[in-house]
Amino acid sequence: MGEAATAVADYLTAPRWYKSHKITITPAAGVTITQITINCGGSYNGQDITASTGSVSKSGSNSTWTGSITSTSPLVLIMGSQCRPSSLDITYTS
Repeated sequence: MGEAATAVADYLTAPRWYKSHKITITPAAGVTITQITINCGGSYNGQDITASTGSVSKSGSNSTWTGSITSTSPLVLIMGSQCRPSSLDITYTS
């Protein structure tokens, strides 16, 4: 039973985004997001993320989206491979 609890806890703290999964990010009204950095550590390093708008660059295990999104224009990120994100940093203005 302890192993099952650990597996659930690991999944909750480090979810997996699988190939072709779509992640939609919509900021609150009045907020503009200009950058999102996803750190996919380990062997699951999120290769080839594509975006509905803006551009994505990759450096090591980090993928960084840059552009401009508001509550009226959400961003859809599509994973090119499996990713287990260890952090997600968002830069925004309000």
